[in-house]
Amino acid sequence: MGEYRNDIHRVLDWINTLDDHQIFDCFSIWNSFCGVVCYEVIDAVIAKKLQKGELIRSKPAGTFYKKRVKVMEMHRDIKNQLLDIEILLKKIYEKVDALPEKKQRLWIQHNSQTVPPGGMLLFVDVMLASGEVLLNMRADHVAWKYYPDDPTNVIAWRKAG
Repeated sequence: MGEYRNDIHRVLDWINTLDDHQIFDCFSIWNSFCGVVCYEVIDAVIAKKLQKGELIRSKPAGTFYKKRVKVMEMHRDIKNQLLDIEILLKKIYEKVDALPEKKQRLWIQHNSQTVPPGGMLLFVDVMLASGEVLLNMRADHVAWKYYPDDPTNVIAWRKAG
C-alpha cells in the first residue's frame, strides 16, 4: 500500500479541486492522469470518501459529486455546540444535586397560617411585597402580620442558608 500512497494523495487532491456541484466518474479521474494512476486506487479512494459521507453517488450511472463542505462544517459545529451544552448541563445538575438541603431553600408563600416552625430563634430570608429581600433575619424580628396592601408585608420566606 505504501507504493500507492502518492497516487492516493494525487486522487484526493484532484477530487478536492472540484467544485461542489461538478459531477465526475472514475474514468474522468483516470483520464486526467493519462492512465498512470491505477484504476483500483481511484475506486478505493472514492469508496472511502463515499463511506465517510464526503461524496454522493448520483444515479446508478456511477457518477459522483462532492457534498457541500459548508453544510458538513455547520452540522459539525452544531454537534459540537450541543455536546458543549450537554456537558454544561451535566455540571449544573451535579452542582444542584450537591447542594445541602436544597428543598429547604425553596420559598414558602406566607399567609396568616404559615409562620416558620421551630420557634422564633430561627434565621430566615424574607421577601417583601415591595420586591425587597431581607436575608438572615431572626424570625422574631420579622413583622409576620398579614396586611395584603402594605409594601412591607412578607409574601414569602425560607430558612436562611
